[in-house]
Amino acid sequence: MAAPVKLGGFKVLKGVIWFSLISDGDSFGFPAAFCRRIAEEKINLPFFSCQPEDKRWSLNVAVSNADAPALSRIVREFPGTEICNRAESIILSIFPYRGDPEIVGLFLEALGREGLEPLGIANSPAAVSAVLHNHALEKANTGLFKTFQFSAYRTPQDWNLAQKGKESLYREVVASYQESKPKVYGIRYRDGQEMCRVKIGAGDLRWFASLLKSLSGTGTYLSFLGTRLVPPEKGSNIITLCFSRRQGTSSGDITRKFTSSFPVEILYPVAGLSMTGPHFGDRYGIASELLTALEAKGVMLLGLNCSIASIKAVVDSDKLADAIEAIQSCFEVPALVRKD
Repeated sequence: MAAPVKLGGFKVLKGVIWFSLISDGDSFGFPAAFCRRIAEEKINLPFFSCQPEDKRWSLNVAVSNADAPALSRIVREFPGTEICNRAESIILSIFPYRGDPEIVGLFLEALGREGLEPLGIANSPAAVSAVLHNHALEKANTGLFKTFQFSAYRTPQDWNLAQKGKESLYREVVASYQESKPKVYGIRYRDGQEMCRVKIGAGDLRWFASLLKSLSGTGTYLSFLGTRLVPPEKGSNIITLCFSRRQGTSSGDITRKFTSSFPVEILYPVAGLSMTGPHFGDRYGIASELLTALEAKGVMLLGLNCSIASIKAVVDSDKLADAIEAIQSCFEVPALVRKD
């Protein structure tokens, strides 16, 4: 058996309700309008992702138990928007992963080996997060400690002891400071990315994990990872990944090698942007301001993740300059960094 891979740690957010939404409304303006209503209700979003699906939008939203009734009411305000899935959940995040697809593959393999299927997956610059049913924590912990070695904890029991007394602390993180122009530490962006949309069915998680693990040692940077529901086919998801083209090899070529029986859609070139702010994790309205600014500049999103106090977005390469200008119009950005 291979030695456990060393990681810094992992974090669990409990007491959240998970919503998977499909909207048949305005294909361009819906995400911004929906998030504006969430901000008006002062609802924090510990996890939010959205992706276009033909003329519809697929949204994954997690809110606290207390905010779930308000979110259900907001959904009813948008005709053509349907709640496809709703579940009492936890959000499990591991860090750091630094864009390494092997870490993601090992994470998903650890969950799949315990018979767990994430409701949603998203990455941030430093972490990978999975939304799981709230009864899955014990199995998830078992899988993680079989696969990874954490610097702060030697066993699941060590982790459980370290969490005592913290449950209320995690829930008390509330937006208490409202800047007129939210601060970010900077914008990092990657152009010339390749987006792969892979359709997988129920039970395919470990296959997908092996695909990601096979990219170990190739120098491939996984800049975006997200999921969206495929209605009306229950049990199907689209996994969206963005890679840099490296060593003359297309990430699409790599993906097709392992997906001969699964549909794959390739988009190229696209650009990925990421930013982190001091109040992103505990302030409502961040996603609303970003989406509203992008809408005003006519920038169509190809994907968006908001998790772990960070935002990742994907746009067409020819819209990169407009996207950066939109972000700078609503956030205080001290640095703009291009990454290869």
